Amino acid sequence: MSRKEYQKKVKQQRKSTHRRVELQLTIAEYKAFEKLAKKEKISVNTLVKNMAIAYRDTNYFVPSELKESLNQFSWLVRNIADNINQIAHRANLFEDIDEQMVFTHLAELDKQVKDFIKAKVG
Repeated sequence: MSRKEYQKKVKQQRKSTHRRVELQLTIAEYKAFEKLAKKEKISVNTLVKNMAIAYRDTNYFVPSELKESLNQFSWLVRNIADNINQIAHRANLFEDIDEQMVFTHLAELDKQVKDFIKAKVG
């Protein structure tokens, strides 16, 4: 099988699993995507694809620099909850304090942070 025949066969197989999509952007729109893509160190095509998939899945495209900070922040919030739980078990703290109220406040903190992020990123 020649190289040309092989490439034709691979192309035919790929057509059964992939679909090519093209779109036209104004220069200003493209430059805006290009700026974001450079920050993310990915191509414009990959950036647009990732954003489209995130939108379809009702998620939000979060820039990588923000994602690292959010992951660290989320870890810290969970760590606070773990620490409160450990203190409660050691000191029987929840005899006088409503345990559910403490964890409700932590859950509300987490929700407020996520809402803030959606407002900024979404």
